[in-house]
Amino acid sequence: MEPVRPFYLPSFEKEAEAIVARARDLARDLTVSAAAEAVRLREEASREGLERGRAEGRELARREEAQKLQDGIRKILAEVERHRGRLEAEAEHDLVRLAIAIAGKIVKTEVKRGTPVAMNNLRAALHKAVRGHGLEIRLHPDDAARFRPAGEDQAGATILADASITPGGCIVRTAAGTVDLDIKTQLEEIERGLLGG
Repeated sequence: MEPVRPFYLPSFEKEAEAIVARARDLARDLTVSAAAEAVRLREEASREGLERGRAEGRELARREEAQKLQDGIRKILAEVERHRGRLEAEAEHDLVRLAIAIAGKIVKTEVKRGTPVAMNNLRAALHKAVRGHGLEIRLHPDDAARFRPAGEDQAGATILADASITPGGCIVRTAAGTVDLDIKTQLEEIERGLLGG
């Protein structure tokens, strides 16, 4: 067993002061450490918040950009749809005009080859016209020369050369009306019929 030492008050005070000093040092160290940890945690939270904010900002910007792109595509598609009808109508008109131009070239070629286009049109005009006296038949000068000399009366019909008539066509006039079978007129009529005009 240990011998009992006498209690000495001044040494107790020194011990208490040393304990208090160590406690103060420890408290100061803990305070400094806690303050440093608080600063570190605050900086870490700030960094994390900043990163999260940046990520959210990037995501928001990406969504806005995607929305702008979708809106732009919708506008382009609407514009294309708006113009499609007009373009189709123009293409149809151009196609009809091309067909009429081709038909006109075919008729001219047939006339040059000697096909009796004028004779066929004259027969059709006579069937449509009222039969009787006073018929005036206007033909292109080349076609008129093939039938009869200009101005000669033939069974109540007068054949006249008219340079305004397209070769192969004719115009028959009677007291009851006029039948226009000029090639140019027929092609214009076909074009109006096809174009709805």
